[in-house]
Amino acid sequence: MGRKKTKSAPSQKKNAPSPAKNSPPQNAVSSFFSPHSDFSIHAASNSEIPAWRSLAETLFQNSSIELGADDILLLAFAGASEPIGFVHLRPHQSFVLLAGIGVIPAWQGRGVGRALMETAMQESQKKWPNLPFQLEVEQANPAALRLYASWGFALTKMGTGTYQLRRAALN
Repeated sequence: MGRKKTKSAPSQKKNAPSPAKNSPPQNAVSSFFSPHSDFSIHAASNSEIPAWRSLAETLFQNSSIELGADDILLLAFAGASEPIGFVHLRPHQSFVLLAGIGVIPAWQGRGVGRALMETAMQESQKKWPNLPFQLEVEQANPAALRLYASWGFALTKMGTGTYQLRRAALN
């Protein structure tokens, strides 16, 4: 049975060596490791936006994908491959819209979505303190409704075929 490799803490020297290949990029927000998976989450760079669009269009085939200048886009990666998940937040005057969240099927149920959501809420509160979160979910998607309820979202309005949910800001 092989030994598990562990990473040593980065050197505090001024001329520290560059990060290892598997280290999160400089724009990393958080890294998450669990017994079943390991992945990192970081703010998307301009060069990663095409991969995000492809992922979002694959997961949500009938959606229009727009990224505003003030939006937060976080990507989850397993290693240095294509993204395995994303969360997209868009600020409005009185709330932050959860514009989209998705995880590829092979990584669903492994904590990626929860980690993306937790990281997005934390990053949102740094950028837009005290704004509540809002989203819409299709009424035909009860699993998503239960998931958002577990994150503290509550039903605020019913539309034609959709529910509007809101969660108070983190304080």
